[in-house]
Amino acid sequence: MKLSVIIVHRNLKYHLEQCLHSLYRAIENIQAEVLIVDHASDDDSQRYITQRFPRLTYVCNPQDAGVIPPANQVMGQTTGEYILVLHPATVIGETTLTRAVDFMDAHPATGGAGVKVMASNGRLLSETVSKRVFMLLRRQAIDSYGRLTEGYEHSCLPVQILHYKGAGEDKVSAQTGNKLYQAVSLFLRKLRRQTGEPRFLVFAGEKSVHSIRSLCKRNKLNGRHHFVIAHERSTAHGHASTFVPSGAFTHVVYDSEAFSFDRMIELLSRHRQKELHLGIYSRVSRVLVTPETYYL
Repeated sequence: MKLSVIIVHRNLKYHLEQCLHSLYRAIENIQAEVLIVDHASDDDSQRYITQRFPRLTYVCNPQDAGVIPPANQVMGQTTGEYILVLHPATVIGETTLTRAVDFMDAHPATGGAGVKVMASNGRLLSETVSKRVFMLLRRQAIDSYGRLTEGYEHSCLPVQILHYKGAGEDKVSAQTGNKLYQAVSLFLRKLRRQTGEPRFLVFAGEKSVHSIRSLCKRNKLNGRHHFVIAHERSTAHGHASTFVPSGAFTHVVYDSEAFSFDRMIELLSRHRQKELHLGIYSRVSRVLVTPETYYL
């Protein structure tokens, strides 16, 4: 086994689902295993996730134990040459893990590697946050305490991924983070009623455009939205296209069937000055995930 991926989460099933969609694309050509550690979620995460991703291993803990102890808990069940600890509110590109594993193979003195992590508006997050979001470790470089042994280096790769900063933030315990996330979501919903609905600039396939229109109606999102039937080959510049007045919108939404995750991350990074937050729509699950919340 080349790679073992460990994801620790609590009550973030829609963010986790999106993370897994991007992850499985990224490990398509890598011999890999995926392990989820759940801190007693009460949002039906186990049934929801295992039905959609039957190949993964799902471990339930009866209580919150932070992030590191559960990661160490399942470390003994992994068989990969490399171990990746990944945050559930994260989206990675299709080539991210191939590039990371190739780098580790070519640099045997490197015991651990990270990547550049962007927030939903394209701004780069600090190295401290980045290490909590994505940590790739060489198995033989890890001691019995889960730390890099002496003599190994840590590298930061020139690869970018997306993190919905604030969703299940692990500066605090998972339980506290979940309560904080719910409180923030409630505040944002109240704020929307006071200052107006979010305004989506949508790039999607024709079927997804119809689904997103219906989703907006169901959720009473009555702001002015703009829909572009597109895919990454026909609309190479995405939300930077000259025919789109991006200043009129709060979010840019991409259809994950029409645009690769690599392309979404690239567009967000290249045009971060537009200050649009990224939303991703999955036609498979019919869920739109944004930094603040999700829509069904």
